[in-house]
Amino acid sequence: MAPESLRTITRSEVITRAKSWLIPSVPYSQDYKKPHSNQYGTYRRDCSGYVSMTWGLPGIPEHVYGGQNTQGLASLSHRIGKDELKTGDALIDILGTNETRHVALFEKWANAERTHYWAYEQAGGTGTIHRKIRYPYDQTPNEYNPYRFRNVVDDPSEEPPPEPPKPVSWTGTSSSVSYNGELTFFARGTDNSLQHWWLRAGQATSRDSWGGGVAGRPVAVMFNDELTVFARGTDGSLQHWWLPKGESVVRRDSWGGGVAGDPTVTVYNGQLTVFARGTDGSLQHWWLAPGQANNRDSWGGGVTGDPTAVEFNGELTVFARGTDNSLQHWWLRPGQANSRDSWGGGVASNPAVVVHNGQLTVFARGTDDSLQHWWLAPGQAHNRDSWGNGVISSPTALVYNDELTVFARGQQDSLQHWWLPKGDPVNRRDSWGNGVTSQPIATVFNGELTVFARGYGSSLEHWWIRPGEMTSRDSWGAGVIIDDAAQPPAAWTAASSVVNHDGELTFFGRGTDGSLQHWWLLPGESVNRRDSWGDGIAGKPVALQFNGELTVFARGTDGSLQHWWLPKGESVFRRDSWGGGLAGDPTAVVYNGQLTVFARGADGSLQHWWLSPGQASNRDSWGGGVAGDPTAVEYNGELTVFARGTDNSLQHWWLRAGEANKRDSWGDGIAGDPTALVYNGELTVFARTTGNSLRHWWYVHERGGHFDSWGDGVAGDPSATVYNGELTVFARGTDGSLQHWWLLPGQSNNRDSWGDGVAGDPTSTIHNGQLTVFARSTDNSLHHWWLTPGQAHSRDSWGGGYAD
Repeated sequence: MAPESLRTITRSEVITRAKSWLIPSVPYSQDYKKPHSNQYGTYRRDCSGYVSMTWGLPGIPEHVYGGQNTQGLASLSHRIGKDELKTGDALIDILGTNETRHVALFEKWANAERTHYWAYEQAGGTGTIHRKIRYPYDQTPNEYNPYRFRNVVDDPSEEPPPEPPKPVSWTGTSSSVSYNGELTFFARGTDNSLQHWWLRAGQATSRDSWGGGVAGRPVAVMFNDELTVFARGTDGSLQHWWLPKGESVVRRDSWGGGVAGDPTVTVYNGQLTVFARGTDGSLQHWWLAPGQANNRDSWGGGVTGDPTAVEFNGELTVFARGTDNSLQHWWLRPGQANSRDSWGGGVASNPAVVVHNGQLTVFARGTDDSLQHWWLAPGQAHNRDSWGNGVISSPTALVYNDELTVFARGQQDSLQHWWLPKGDPVNRRDSWGNGVTSQPIATVFNGELTVFARGYGSSLEHWWIRPGEMTSRDSWGAGVIIDDAAQPPAAWTAASSVVNHDGELTFFGRGTDGSLQHWWLLPGESVNRRDSWGDGIAGKPVALQFNGELTVFARGTDGSLQHWWLPKGESVFRRDSWGGGLAGDPTAVVYNGQLTVFARGADGSLQHWWLSPGQASNRDSWGGGVAGDPTAVEYNGELTVFARGTDNSLQHWWLRAGEANKRDSWGDGIAGDPTALVYNGELTVFARTTGNSLRHWWYVHERGGHFDSWGDGVAGDPSATVYNGELTVFARGTDGSLQHWWLLPGQSNNRDSWGDGVAGDPTSTIHNGQLTVFARSTDNSLHHWWLTPGQAHSRDSWGGGYAD
């Protein structure tokens, strides 16, 4: 249920409806089959059914259970501060179970100190009651928070009407722009076409295609009275479309190749200006003056994400994530050379930039999944703080109605919304609902704050709001891909033997002599390098980035969990042991800011280690019955683990921070170790079955799970990643070939072979815009495949002596 489908209700009407159950008091019951009916409808007789009635939400028969539960009420509301509480708001505890969650309806403060308030509630043992409560809720204060129903409005006499919306300030360009009085949006289609939507106020949306060959997220701008669009092509080129004023036929050309990421565009000093990450990790810069040819240069290397650009204080200003997860900052004044500095580390996404109140303002997702915020006033040093946690995409930022406004995808696939009211030092936050599977894109059109994001089923979801009104939402159709290329390659993919470190393609494997072998390829080079990090390992290592350090785990020959790390800025690695009792290869993930490791114990249990920065590691067991090596990812804010059980079932564990882990089975018949990732908002798992087929499971939060088969002829364990918007899987075939599957949302999977001579399980990743795969060959050498969009895959050898 979305707020836009509900009518508005005044605060006085909320209280009138609340009183209707008070005399006589309606007895309490959670049985929806025994509801209470009066002039306001038929509702379940518990606390949330009661508040559903007071807020005018649907009861029976529209809502079969007679109203929302407490979590449903919270989803139709937004969090507010204590001092913002007004008649008709609520205090809600959304934690716990159906037996412990509760909601009370706020009426008014009971004293000047605001330590107590009068409330209406439906409570067990009393039924409907009107009583005084200690804020926030008697003996359990830490679990209750104030909420405001999105469709509640002040009575007409209470407050003056809101000010009209004010124009958006300078902000980074996006996929949406206003053109010819129309709201215009561009996105890549599931067929790699440039999809174009437009909407004129009061009319229905229209859609067409501007041609194929698109590999990334487009960006649009108005330049020289022309609707102008850029996107990365499937051949790695910068594709350029423009629609001349007064014409109806789109034109297109290429501004050259070597592009590895999505472009950003702005108009600076009268010139059309574009930036994008190059295949060599550099910041590529193009510019065009009307009537002239475009020009191109490089602003230097060390870039791992997509840039964003604005004009600030007369300077062309650019931000991008560096290879060391820092926020890199460039600026240029006309007639001068560009300058560059760093605004600090801990960045895990593409930045969003806006100019607000005369300050240069930047947002990005932190490595701890927080919303990081930087700001700079002319002539001063930049500052930084956090706007809270639970962010799982790059943010988008703009200024609307004089408020600094930010959107990002949050946990449980929610659209998270932050705003900073004018003159207020404290930002606020609420949720605009669920079903979001991409980074959001925001703009202002016709006085409305407008947001787009990809939804389930590859739909284009659209939200809009006017000051003082409730949000509305609809869908603009399906077949949409909106990537968040700033996420680490194959975001939420299980860690493996390969990792991107400081812009280098880095691979770890066990040598035939039992040593930890380390290969790396520097940006722009074609010859890899190799050294050894010591001996005594017995299995396949796993590598990842944690706290700015290159981190590796492997099982030692003595059954211990061996741990290596390379501190940031140093060249000498370090090593220690996290204890013994291992029987298999580890997997690692960063969850809730902690380095987390799982491995099968010698007793067949799932062993679990975790480490917070600056502290010692901890260890516990998640239970027995494990026969294979686990895989771990984060999904929906939960630490999620899969492993093969001793009964050949797919065992599934999950943990939400602060709670105990849980476990269930996803079915039997598997013969190998699973791999897991999150794709298109779905928790996705692959494993080899006892019949040597590739089985595929997928699960959508609150929608349940499914599985199917992607064919047979599989001899080893699969590796899965996300490339170019496609779910991509590799596995060794029974004929010793490298088998390759790929799937676009809404389509059937495809399959081909990348050649033979494969003796080990492959590992896949994304590096410099290329799909990259490693596997052991029949001669115990490390073979390397790579694919650039629009080209055939290539293959070479990184040397011998590789065992696993």
